[in-house]
Amino acid sequence: MRRALTQMNGDQVMYDETVMDAIVSNSISARRFSMISLGVFAAVALFLASVGIYGVVAYMVTQRTHELGIRTALGAQQKDLLKLIPERWRKNRVRWCRSWPGGSSCFDTANGWPPLWSQRH
Repeated sequence: MRRALTQMNGDQVMYDETVMDAIVSNSISARRFSMISLGVFAAVALFLASVGIYGVVAYMVTQRTHELGIRTALGAQQKDLLKLIPERWRKNRVRWCRSWPGGSSCFDTANGWPPLWSQRH
């Protein structure tokens, strides 16, 4: 690069020569770090969520082990037993979805949202 610059104009001074790839790499290094961090945290969150869901399902099955044993002893087929777990999960999901708005509104009200000073009397 120095030789090409001196051939074009010998009076020019060249300092801090850097390849364009290095300039681009340095300019996006903060974004790259943010994206890698975001990806790592997303993977950890996904792992924790899957462990949590596994724990809840395992707990629900453990609670019903006695019932499943009795049903098996009375002649229930495995396919019938496997249908029982999602059925209970569905019932609990409906219960959780119904309680979520009430619980969040109670939480918001207890924490002063909407602010009382913004309401007009």
